[in-house]
Amino acid sequence: MQHPPQVYWDWYKKKKGCCMREYSHLSIEERKKIYQLHQKGIGVCAIAVEIGRDKSVISRELRRNCDEIGYLPDTAHTKYKNRRTHRKNKIECSAELKNYVMGKIRLHWSPEQISGRMRLEGMVFYVSTETIYQFIYSDKGKAYSLYSFLQYRQAKRGQIYGRKHRSDVIKNRVSIYDRPQDISDRTSIGHFEVDLTFFHGDRSENLTIMVDRMSRLTMLVKNASKQSDYVIGGIMKKITNETVLSATFDNGSEFARHTRLNAELGIKTYFCDPGSPWQKGSVESTIVKLHRYIPKTSNLKEWSDLDIERIERRLNATPRKTLGFRTPFEVFYRQNQSVALHS
Repeated sequence: MQHPPQVYWDWYKKKKGCCMREYSHLSIEERKKIYQLHQKGIGVCAIAVEIGRDKSVISRELRRNCDEIGYLPDTAHTKYKNRRTHRKNKIECSAELKNYVMGKIRLHWSPEQISGRMRLEGMVFYVSTETIYQFIYSDKGKAYSLYSFLQYRQAKRGQIYGRKHRSDVIKNRVSIYDRPQDISDRTSIGHFEVDLTFFHGDRSENLTIMVDRMSRLTMLVKNASKQSDYVIGGIMKKITNETVLSATFDNGSEFARHTRLNAELGIKTYFCDPGSPWQKGSVESTIVKLHRYIPKTSNLKEWSDLDIERIERRLNATPRKTLGFRTPFEVFYRQNQSVALHS
């Protein structure tokens, strides 16, 4: 059969309303159709018309996948899948992109944070979250142990259990349900969630973690004791120059002296339901991030105040998806300046 002339080809596309599909890879069914038509001696243009593909797609398919036997659909599809499998990841093809991505991963940025920040800054090179994950778990990514910098290294998370509570020792506690709506809705800065985290090395030494609900700004305080006066005193020293309007706690006895915050600094205090740590989810998730830098097995005595400050700065300089890939620093202090201008 002779190839249809270009006049016929143009007429056919016009008749069909130029409804040629956008480019996608050939399926095994399309390859079988190509085989059947090719065996009958039908030309490239006619095959393209028959299956609704551009003639260049058919020409390339036959050129790449014919061997001494000819064109076989199963063999062609296997060759196609092998090429896809061995194709280089986009990150591996650019030294500049590779160095950027690896550098951010080693700063404990998640693939989602890296990709989102690229888009936000309008960078020349851009890759999706999935492409970064594929690079991390590729042979080359594994050779660099990039997965060890991710927040969760296991495919499945274990069950999270709430800590035991002692609400009976906390006087004048106000329920989380009595917080103003702007706190619950995260529409203003200065409303913090507060918790402690302990380490295996010394059960008396601990860290106070304070997280602003709107901006996710984090403040860390190293404590030599878990006694309430010590913990609350450390919080008061830390927030001297910051905008803190309220604090939400769990029912641990270390927060029993919370009334000092209100009496001396005018800070409102609220408490979660007993055994309900998810009600202050921002600080709970931040604790998980913190333990990437200071593992639970650490002895906190070996970590200086300067070490703690560096980790705090890193947490606050890392972009967050929930903030439109801005950093907690950027959101908190921008909002703080806005509040000052309108006060």
